[in-house]
Amino acid sequence: MTNKTRISRRSYTGILVMLTVSAISLWLSAFKIREFEIRNEGIPFQAGEFVVVKGRITDVEGNAISGALIRIKDTSKTSKSDVAGVFEISDVPLKRVIVVSHPKFSGQELKISKPKPYYRIVLKRK
Repeated sequence: MTNKTRISRRSYTGILVMLTVSAISLWLSAFKIREFEIRNEGIPFQAGEFVVVKGRITDVEGNAISGALIRIKDTSKTSKSDVAGVFEISDVPLKRVIVVSHPKFSGQELKISKPKPYYRIVLKRK
């Protein structure tokens, strides 16, 4: 026992930290990086041509329309207007069409050809 080499707690802590870092590095390097091709239903676009569409939906008198459905045409991406008629939908590719619909109002289509800070959409009653 007198000839046995003693290891301090500091050494055990260092070994434990090194093993943890090594295990995490090995685990992270096991993942493959995948590159995904972005497809947009036949409409070509370049990276960076995505915009956020914000706006307010009102009727002809200027009253807010809540519960209006806003969706990107030919996709499943949707948003709804809140009580104040305000909506926001992100990652909208340029040169796509936004469809605004509500059961009590006639629908409207809006082509997003260039980014605008805010859209005001007016719907007419059916």
